[in-house]
Amino acid sequence: EGFNNRVKVLKRRCYGIFNVDHIFQRLSLDINGYEWFPAS
Repeated sequence: EGFNNRVKVLKRRCYGIFNVDHIFQRLSLDINGYEWFPAS
């Protein structure tokens, strides 16, 4: 149930993004968080 809610929120946040690669990048960041990009 929590994952379905995340997908719904993601769809609302990505409204207007037409590049599929950007949508998957946003999905990856929202699910995995920003741990890939450490603060410097």
